[in-house]
Amino acid sequence: MNKLILKNDFKLYELFVGLTVTIMITCDTLVYKTFDFYSVKITASGIIFSLCYLLSAITTEVYGYKLGTRIVWIIVLCQSLFVILVNIT
Repeated sequence: MNKLILKNDFKLYELFVGLTVTIMITCDTLVYKTFDFYSVKITASGIIFSLCYLLSAITTEVYGYKLGTRIVWIIVLCQSLFVILVNIT
């Protein structure tokens, strides 16, 4: 019953999960790319990470704390898998 309610009520939840995971993995790949902004060095991942924070705040407010923590665990698992795959190759 819980899965039925989840699929009917939260149609954009999967989209937010996918965007958040994509942004976090992009942050991992762009950590060494820097930009000079008026003699201040800024990493590209620092700019993109703010989007992930924004999406996480929005999903927690819209879908609740339980689904927000589920997104965090999905991000942790996907980032761990990404790091393992990058280090293997």
